[in-house]
Amino acid sequence: MSKQLMQYSIQKNGKEINEGIIMAEGASVYEMTEDVVGHLGEMYDLTEIEFVDVSNTWTFSGILLQSPITLEIAPIDTPADKFGVDEEVN
Repeated sequence: MSKQLMQYSIQKNGKEINEGIIMAEGASVYEMTEDVVGHLGEMYDLTEIEFVDVSNTWTFSGILLQSPITLEIAPIDTPADKFGVDEEVN
């Protein structure tokens, strides 16, 4: 199982309401992404989290206190769409 520090941002109405760094764990990029989304969902009571897109960050939509939010996560110092490509994840 690999570990990777990830940065995250939760935005509501285009404004950042939470940000931070969290440790991702998993055997693949997909598992690490799901691990982070699960932990952040529990930490902030996010619901209806769904994948939207990946470019520099993995972008998810969700609900916080009955309002829509955007959740973005990315590995530190690596664009999300390049993470795990052509190299082993540490």
